[in-house]
Amino acid sequence: MFGSLLLARLLVGGGLIFSGANLPAAPLPDKTQGRRESRVVVMTYNLRNFLSNERHFEGKKSPDSLKTPPEIEALVAIICSVRPDVLFIQEIGDETQLQLFRSRLESGGLEYAHFKHHRGADDVRCLALLSKFTILSDQSISLLPYLIGGVEEKMRRGILDVTLLLPDASALRVVGVHLKSRLPAPQGEAVIRRNEAILLRRHVDKIFESHPDVRLLVLGDFNDTHDQPSVREIFGVRGSEGFLWDIRATDSRGDKWTFYSESSDRYERVDYILASRALRSAIIYNACSIVHHPLWFTASDHRPVVVVLKTEEPVHTEESE
Repeated sequence: MFGSLLLARLLVGGGLIFSGANLPAAPLPDKTQGRRESRVVVMTYNLRNFLSNERHFEGKKSPDSLKTPPEIEALVAIICSVRPDVLFIQEIGDETQLQLFRSRLESGGLEYAHFKHHRGADDVRCLALLSKFTILSDQSISLLPYLIGGVEEKMRRGILDVTLLLPDASALRVVGVHLKSRLPAPQGEAVIRRNEAILLRRHVDKIFESHPDVRLLVLGDFNDTHDQPSVREIFGVRGSEGFLWDIRATDSRGDKWTFYSESSDRYERVDYILASRALRSAIIYNACSIVHHPLWFTASDHRPVVVVLKTEEPVHTEESE
């Protein structure tokens, strides 16, 4: 893993930074007086089709329209109520719609200088990450093939994988996914989801092979409950170095569900944030949460999940100003 600001600068020299901002200058050791604890807030959120899609308004079909203004305003209000430093989103449209989303967040006073838009085999529902921190490197994969019955399929949304430079000069690797929905598919939606989970776990295993002490978050909409094979696959083998720890956050009332299915009238936890062993000591567990907001169902059929990490920033003396 990247352990120092010096290494981060070497990466810049190798052309891996693409987020458009310079790295902060390294503080001078002789002008630094101690360190202070700060927090990094990471959120995952399925936006429920922030894209051009067929919708129904007041009994009428609209073939190609975005979310309604009240829905967008609700999304912005919920995200701005938390003000995450890093925001991973699912079901965003193309790059133009991502820029529209960023501008709406800016209107709410929330700006992200760095971002990554990711398109998999599904070129309609995409992934994106918005960050206040520099993106050091991008290891995302768009087309991941697998076989079902001898026929090649591709992971629908791929894997978004970036490494961020945090304020204390440490690196945080963030891997985000949106696995196959439960909508019926000829190959079997559960079979597709299990295969996508296997591909994700292989990707995570490769990360641990090269960086055993990686500070890693794996997050997103897994579209299954924690007892199902696809989610268990992602967790890995308990007790192994590569096992991912489930941050079982709750809302303000102690509830754990993140998704409501109106058709089945069912509440379930299908959105997750998982952490590597090396990152566990940085998690402020009593600050992690599932966000419950009065406008949650206007915004989406999902509720966002938040993890809070502690970092240490240099404190400078007056002479260093």
